[in-house]
Amino acid sequence: MSESAVTSKPEKGETEGEGFLALELGGRCGFALWRPDSSPLLGSNVLPGEAADLGQALAAFADWLELIIGTNRPLRVVYQAPWSGEGPGGRPSPETLRRLICLAGVAALICHREAVPASEANVQAVRRHLLGHGRPPSKAAQAALKARAQSLGLDPRNAAERDAFALLDYAAARHGFSLNALAAGRAAP
Repeated sequence: MSESAVTSKPEKGETEGEGFLALELGGRCGFALWRPDSSPLLGSNVLPGEAADLGQALAAFADWLELIIGTNRPLRVVYQAPWSGEGPGGRPSPETLRRLICLAGVAALICHREAVPASEANVQAVRRHLLGHGRPPSKAAQAALKARAQSLGLDPRNAAERDAFALLDYAAARHGFSLNALAAGRAAP
């Protein structure tokens, strides 16, 4: 890394960017990146699988996240809080839960090193934001999320991208921004 790259990094607590980066953590990490003057960018990154060494998966995630943050300099990062509760597929295995907790830890570490504020968002808070209540049936949550994304002209390709979009919508609203201006802009000829 060049000396100028090191000295140009913002001090802790300062940011030079704008917008939000939302991360859905898992084997396929979804992301949604948004700046107030543009449409959200959705994508996902597949990490080395369960058969891979946990350290290998965490290193791949750290490298990827450093690149995303370094390139885009978001104002804030929000990521999914690891959840050990009952879901549509039952409770996560201890290995899956360990992986999710470690991914959240790596996200916090990289954000700290990059001087970008970060926070976790729990599934129930995101659902309350989207649906008005915290524990809807999974099909209702997915239908509402799909309709919300489509109202903004977005078409998430997989569950990780849909969930990252949900986190983004929640985080933007929580910090006084609205993605609704995108829909209004698309409605005009």
